[in-house]
Amino acid sequence: MPRRISQVLGVPPKELGKRGVFNGFVDLDSKLYVDPFLLRTAESPELLGAYDEYRAYFVQVLLLLRKSTGRDALFRRARDLLTFKESPFVALGYSQGGITGSGIGRELASRLAQTAKEIINAGVEEPTIFDLVGLIEENVGADRISDMVTRILMPRLLKFSSRIARELQVDTTGLSFDGQSYSLPKDPRTGKPVLFLPDELLRTLPVARDWSDVDRVAAQNSELRRRVNKVIGSTWKQATRRVKKADLRAVLLRYPQLLRELIDKYGRKRARPYDFDRDPDGLFSWFEIGSKFATDYPIRLVQPSADELVEVVRKICQRFGDLVENNGLAKMFYSQAKRLRHEQFAQLLFYAVADSYCAANNLMLTREPNAGRGAVDFKIGSGYSSAVTVEIKYTSNKRLLRGFTIQLPTYAKAEGTSHSIYLVLRTTASDASIKALRKVQRTATKKGERVPDILVFDARLGPSASKS
Repeated sequence: MPRRISQVLGVPPKELGKRGVFNGFVDLDSKLYVDPFLLRTAESPELLGAYDEYRAYFVQVLLLLRKSTGRDALFRRARDLLTFKESPFVALGYSQGGITGSGIGRELASRLAQTAKEIINAGVEEPTIFDLVGLIEENVGADRISDMVTRILMPRLLKFSSRIARELQVDTTGLSFDGQSYSLPKDPRTGKPVLFLPDELLRTLPVARDWSDVDRVAAQNSELRRRVNKVIGSTWKQATRRVKKADLRAVLLRYPQLLRELIDKYGRKRARPYDFDRDPDGLFSWFEIGSKFATDYPIRLVQPSADELVEVVRKICQRFGDLVENNGLAKMFYSQAKRLRHEQFAQLLFYAVADSYCAANNLMLTREPNAGRGAVDFKIGSGYSSAVTVEIKYTSNKRLLRGFTIQLPTYAKAEGTSHSIYLVLRTTASDASIKALRKVQRTATKKGERVPDILVFDARLGPSASKS
């Protein structure tokens, strides 16, 4: 079953919370990132002056690129400074299997250096551009920016972890980094170090990617605004969500005043770390909710043979659907503001329910959540000779039908011991997508193809509608 850091170390969650420590899950991804913007307001002793240090790092890069005349030694030195190895044990969440970030390799670092050089040539020399580079550079997202920040500030994070470990009096293990020795909390099961992350640095979406206001592009220059709006729209929100990165990059380099405005808007935005107490996105509550529902509404399961596995998993799915439609679980898919939570919340909630049922019945199944892909794999037998994949989707997901049709050819060729269940949660008033899904299933079946099972459950707020 998933464990949180508090469980790994045997520390009450409140003790971590009082010290500002992120209490993530073991072996499960989190949609949280270290946001460099939040370094400005960080209050932990180890983080005082961290933003200036982070900024100075990129000032050094810009100085090298300004003096560079091409792919010379200065450019290569700047590229090296922009190359970040995968973090060996940084976790937004904690992983037994070796925690790694995304890292930035030499090829991507070269592209970043070239982009920065072009921005300098356009007359902009602000180190903040590296906070925003994810908006205009392919393969640079929040995960890589987060990893970049943690690598630059690793000594500070190690000092933070060492201090908290002393205060909590947990078992520690030694770690050497850049010639310095640190004592980090130790996972008693693996003996590996645990790195504490300050929760004051974590957000679900970094400020550099969150342009949700409606500020006009180049508001003071009507002619410029007219020309640019044709390409990227009238707001930064439109630009960063709908325009290809390559196109946005070209526009910003052609009109550097836009980049200056973007930097200015970024500097004046307000940002707060994720609200761990309320957990509005359900990043952590899914496990407690799922476990409680499984305990309150138990089912009896038996250890299946390979042939019986699909029936056991189908029984788990049917009970999950019953909890959704008849026992109030559907309400959990919505925030206090009645907004539908991200689809991944439902996927993790199903994982928690299924995991609890298997554990309660001493069911020896391997349950592997494919984070971000919407699937939970159930496997049994030597070498996983039999497997059932459950994929959870909302009807509000525009890729609902495409996700099903893409897997049809592969599934049709799969061995008979492999099965797939497409578990659909109805979150829309219209059932058009469900009908389209059923039609594709019927067509494939008439052709004699193997097709995944489709199970549909009503997850709308209010009285349950008739089943589709």
